[in-house]
Amino acid sequence: MLQQHGSVQHLSERLELLERQISRPSTECSPPTTLPSHESNTPFVATTGVDPVLSPTASLMTSDGQESWVYRMVSDVRRNLQSQETPISTPTPRIDDAMLSLNDALDDLGKLRIRTDARGIDSDLSSKEVRASIDAFVELMGNMVVPGIFAVAIDADLLRVVPDIIKSSYVKVDPGVYVMYYNALYYGLHQIRGPGDALAQSMYLKVLEAVPAWLDASANTDLDGHTAALTAWTAIVNNDYQLSWKFHCKSCHYIKIRGIDTLDVIPAKTFEEEDKRDSLRYLYWHILSIDALYRLIYGKPTVVRWAPHKIRPPAILSSENMHPSVSRVMVSVVWIRYTQMTAEMLNEIDNNLSHERDGGIQKQVDDFCIQLENLMADWKMESIMRDNDMPQTLRYLIADHVMNIYAIIIGIKRLIKPAPNTSPVDDITLRAARKVVQITIDFTIDPVPADAAQSVYFYFITFYPFCAVFSLYENILACANLEECEQDLRLLESIGATMAEASTLRTDFVPFARTINALNKVLQTIQDERRKTGCQDDATGETANTMPEFDMSALASFSEFPSNFEDYNQPLGFIRALENDFTSRNWNEGWWDVGSDLTHT
Repeated sequence: MLQQHGSVQHLSERLELLERQISRPSTECSPPTTLPSHESNTPFVATTGVDPVLSPTASLMTSDGQESWVYRMVSDVRRNLQSQETPISTPTPRIDDAMLSLNDALDDLGKLRIRTDARGIDSDLSSKEVRASIDAFVELMGNMVVPGIFAVAIDADLLRVVPDIIKSSYVKVDPGVYVMYYNALYYGLHQIRGPGDALAQSMYLKVLEAVPAWLDASANTDLDGHTAALTAWTAIVNNDYQLSWKFHCKSCHYIKIRGIDTLDVIPAKTFEEEDKRDSLRYLYWHILSIDALYRLIYGKPTVVRWAPHKIRPPAILSSENMHPSVSRVMVSVVWIRYTQMTAEMLNEIDNNLSHERDGGIQKQVDDFCIQLENLMADWKMESIMRDNDMPQTLRYLIADHVMNIYAIIIGIKRLIKPAPNTSPVDDITLRAARKVVQITIDFTIDPVPADAAQSVYFYFITFYPFCAVFSLYENILACANLEECEQDLRLLESIGATMAEASTLRTDFVPFARTINALNKVLQTIQDERRKTGCQDDATGETANTMPEFDMSALASFSEFPSNFEDYNQPLGFIRALENDFTSRNWNEGWWDVGSDLTHT
């Protein structure tokens, strides 16, 4: 166990060192870095590839929840949300009860960890089950991002024989193969056994155990970029966001040192070389799209900058595939298009930060969002997504892209400070938020997805709702006519019920479900009293502008919640403060630190 603890600690140190190197311009000399004694002589090659030009308002090394997307949104917009009306007669006990429930839910969410009971699981698998898991994984990869693309980059035959050679002293296997192998078992076992299986979950720890040797390897292999990108996603699925960011940085490092980001500056010499480049192009565009999500959803800085004329989009037709499926063509075109549009828009925003209040950049962002909506309409993505005659795996894949686009719209609107005296939630954001919540409800529980669609898209319920629900909360509290926001209140109640139902299949969803339902309880309490007070105000002609007073001891454990409540006495500021505290808890690195528990197992 001590050796295991040391491996995980070493993993963190190596990734942090890599991240520091990535964050420096290539012309800078790396300052001395203190490592443990057993690593002090380990050679390390400083990366010169990842673009050192970062977002002006963020540091690449930032891993504090206070730098998250939600926190920055709170800091920037909170002052504009202090003019809404709420009843002054809300009974204190009702608000106190609702806040205590929310406080308990956030405490549970703050304690969320990688499940420790998975460490005691016997992870020995028969050769038959290993092969079945690898086959399920390969099939799954064939239905991810773009149909039939990413499975090609995986050497399934090699992964199938790993159990036979893993203990052999005569066969040397690259350490990165083991990382990919345990990733494959993680996804494959979840496909076969279903969400929440303890043995499948234990494979994530096997992935982490295999990573230090991979990072220590002196040579980069062709598989490393795909391995880093996949492991980053595996970490996200396991709520391990900080480690996910570090693996993402490693994948960015890979495409730079391999020159993939400038792949087409020099044309290919042969048709064979051109065909081989397409796999690398898909990897680049995948990392570029994920990098945008880290920026817009998780508040991380841009690492990969889009530059035209350096790398082409993947070819729709190639000598190896002259008959692509309709679904592959559609998803490829839409995915590449919205990824490029988003990367260009982020470049434009970062180049015009000093003019973000002059209206020009805001209009550009609005036009960008409308173009994204038109892109989905042109390809009839939502119609196909809801067509029951389509294969279920394709419907879920398209739903993933559709919600991804709407999440981009919400995130990029949050990046731009709203003009003074404007609504905190504009029509574009509200439309996108409603779509995300409704699609999440439709595609997670009713009906429960089967086979290949079930496990991988279960993250719908923990990822996408939190991109959208706070926009609905804000809209409800800012809404003067309660009937107009009744639909949003019903959506929030439905997403809470959906999360509660999903948590019966995966117990690690319980904190998420409790958090949403506790927030809904607070909102419902305020709304009920607004209705009552609205009737009274009609008779007396009086209105109120502040939150009711209530017992602030209910918020004692809120890390960022001010005890004096001076800036949060308005309802929208109050919801933003709750959102800030939730996000800082969900990003706190210590809550997912497996190293602190390993010595006790």
